Amino acid sequence: MAIMGGLLCVFSSFPSKLVSYALPAASGGSVVIRLLLLVFCGAAVALALRERPQPRQLLSTAPLLWALVALAFLSASWSALPGLSLRRAGALLAVVLFGYALQRRLSLLQLLRLVAWSMGALLLLSLLAVLVEPEMAIHPRGGWRGVMHHRNHLGMVAVLELLALGMLAAWGEGRERQVARFLLPVAALWLVAVNSVTAVVLVLGAGAVLLAAVLSERRPAWRGPLLAVLAVIPWIVFWQRSALLELVGRRADLTGRLGIWRHISEAVMEQPVLGYGYGLSWRMAPSLQADLVEHGHHWQAHIHSGYLSTGFWLGLLGLALLLLWLLRLGWLAMVEFRTGEGGLERALPLTLLVVLLLAAFPEDRMLAWADTHMALLAFLAFHLGSEGKRPMQASGESG
Repeated sequence: MAIMGGLLCVFSSFPSKLVSYALPAASGGSVVIRLLLLVFCGAAVALALRERPQPRQLLSTAPLLWALVALAFLSASWSALPGLSLRRAGALLAVVLFGYALQRRLSLLQLLRLVAWSMGALLLLSLLAVLVEPEMAIHPRGGWRGVMHHRNHLGMVAVLELLALGMLAAWGEGRERQVARFLLPVAALWLVAVNSVTAVVLVLGAGAVLLAAVLSERRPAWRGPLLAVLAVIPWIVFWQRSALLELVGRRADLTGRLGIWRHISEAVMEQPVLGYGYGLSWRMAPSLQADLVEHGHHWQAHIHSGYLSTGFWLGLLGLALLLLWLLRLGWLAMVEFRTGEGGLERALPLTLLVVLLLAAFPEDRMLAWADTHMALLAFLAFHLGSEGKRPMQASGESG
């Protein structure tokens, strides 16, 4: 459990400001960072291999996920930087296997405990960073980023902590319910400190699903209508997006993201089938540098959309595979919501999936290498796709 919690922390923040504090000379592409990443990914793979997975069963549980991983490896053959694409595809494979190890070894209740402890540790480290090195730990535009690169990343950590504590408060055991209820307001204060609209949106999305799960726990007939309401809400938000952005004091261009997305979409259509190679930022593609500098976005290192990043890396083929995989996950999560027996068994898959899908909309968090976001998506894929899913165990033991 301790190793798994440590890996959740590492993959949530790596390579992060935390490395900069310990190793000031280390940069994202340094040998030190590569060696550390190799150690952490190796540990994740070792955890998965201890479960003695059966290749045929492993592949049949999440075939679309494995197709995406295979395409990431194959993209090294047409990537401008094949070595980088290959290394990052290896790191992607490692976090997918880590998600498999989590699913095999932990019940849903145990996963929540692990997330609560590991994300809580990152929040405490971030608080320490703010006190010791405020110049590094506070974003220039306001809002804490702690040991993370960006305040939205720290906001994701705070959201996962709130999600875990909220579910433990509702479905935990004995005293842990009281402890979770006590810590919930403390964790909520991080949303104020981070000052991230993205984090607030994630909390609202998770809260809507949790509310539906609680309301329908003893009223099975409500489950279908509540799912329909949840499906309609995103469309209402989309049509009223300008008014909602104005309400929270954010620009209609999503802090410059719309301009980036427009130019990256044009770049994707120049190589629409297979993309530019897994893991490349647009600045690493020689054919795009001059065009994007001319458009005035030479300073932007990231695409700021997990879905568009997938299209950039793996082309429309990769994007189609991704969307099909996510649609399958969404369908299975909704079936679990309607037919599941325990409250946690019904609520957690759909709630976690909603958070992960929303988080990937404004940030490069979808199909990301060495990232807890991808590990949790893989966990959901193996949990929902497995015929013999592990039940929520009241005693918290692993089965």
